[in-house]
Amino acid sequence: MSETGAPPHAMPALAPALSWYVCCRVPSAAGVIDAQRRFAACILRWRLLLEPVGALAAPGAAFGDMMSAIVASGLVDTSGAADDADWIATATAGVLAGREFVLALRDGRQFQVESAALADGGLLVTLNDVTTSMRHEMALATRVAELERVQGKLAAQRAEMAGLAARRDALRNEAERANRTKSEFLANMSHELRSPLNAVIGFAEIMKDELFGSLGSAQYREYALDIWNSGRHLLDVINDILALSTIEAGKAELSESRIELGDTI
Repeated sequence: MSETGAPPHAMPALAPALSWYVCCRVPSAAGVIDAQRRFAACILRWRLLLEPVGALAAPGAAFGDMMSAIVASGLVDTSGAADDADWIATATAGVLAGREFVLALRDGRQFQVESAALADGGLLVTLNDVTTSMRHEMALATRVAELERVQGKLAAQRAEMAGLAARRDALRNEAERANRTKSEFLANMSHELRSPLNAVIGFAEIMKDELFGSLGSAQYREYALDIWNSGRHLLDVINDILALSTIEAGKAELSESRIELGDTI
């Protein structure tokens, strides 16, 4: 007698009602395995999902025979096991122990296998089709991997841009230092040249004006005039260089004054 008071031989009589109940309550395929590990009931969807061996899931059939038939038919992918016997033993032990696992078929379908213990020692085994959700998970994983790859690429590009910016700043600073050095050199050179040049211009002016007496030949006065004109021209060039250096150094000061525009033009 069972805990409900029904004799063991009454189980087949309860199978149609139990199949109807399971079909209504379980969203996917389901079957009941009794304490002797034989099928007590199985809804039609179970048999359809596991064709061509689904017909073996009949009341009274051994659950182990069903697992062996699944492997023998080539319905499942057993590549993750050492051999077929290892897969059968592992899958059967998992069902009987109530462990959840994914049953991968060779046609690409995947089922989440779950089992729950019943009060009489039997098991309620369900097959939930998770093919779509697994594909979504794989697609999501692929997208996540692609996103991580893109993020890594962006990070590398940011690092490269930061390196380029640092090099740009270094080159700019170097250029500014070189420009300051040039300006300092021009300013120093201008000051160093102007002192002796003023002496040359001064003595040339004395000679051309014959302040200390006649030079004698008119050609000497012409040479002195050429020296004075050339010296003045060179002094103007040096003054322009010095003014440019002052502007580049940012030290130039504007002097506002009225001018005659016509004369300037």
